[in-house]
Amino acid sequence: GYTYNFNSLSTPNCFYIYNNGDNENDYILVGPETDNLGNGTKQLHFFARAGGAGYTMTVGTMSDPADSSTFVPLANGELTLTTSYQEFVFLLPAGTNDYFAFKHGLGGTFRSIYIDDVAFEAIPPCSGVSLGSLSATEITDVQAKLSWNSLATNFDIEYGVQGFTQGSGILLANVSNNYILPGLTQGTTYSYYVRSNC
Repeated sequence: GYTYNFNSLSTPNCFYIYNNGDNENDYILVGPETDNLGNGTKQLHFFARAGGAGYTMTVGTMSDPADSSTFVPLANGELTLTTSYQEFVFLLPAGTNDYFAFKHGLGGTFRSIYIDDVAFEAIPPCSGVSLGSLSATEITDVQAKLSWNSLATNFDIEYGVQGFTQGSGILLANVSNNYILPGLTQGTTYSYYVRSNC
């Protein structure tokens, strides 16, 4: 990857990862060494887009920036990008390697990925929910366990039948992570939103 003065979110440049005609080798953009990356109090905040819909990128860490085999993906670090910039925030768990990195997902040749406004920063006092970290597990006919990545302790969940408009769903305030959502209807597909409540 290298800096590029075209297709940036903010001036003057963005980072650009491009695999040309190669669909086999590793293309990894590695951040600077950060001694306290793995102390459990930091987050990685950035914006990313792709040159085409459905291109992928994986966010991770590395112990050696010169050795691609040391790349370790973060939880929920595999991202499917769109052609518009999206915001991403990843909490960096304790014990993380000293370098953060962005790995091109390949999947085809001549694929461009743009990354901008990268910030390695302290987790704010009211920690948000890591984008892309929402999951639903332990699904039965009438309930599901909802989970996400965040250092906060209180959350608001809004849920409804898949495709509902945010603001029109059922709101549950002051719930905890790994929340068991009851009262679901068998054979119905649901969606949910979650936010920190602090």
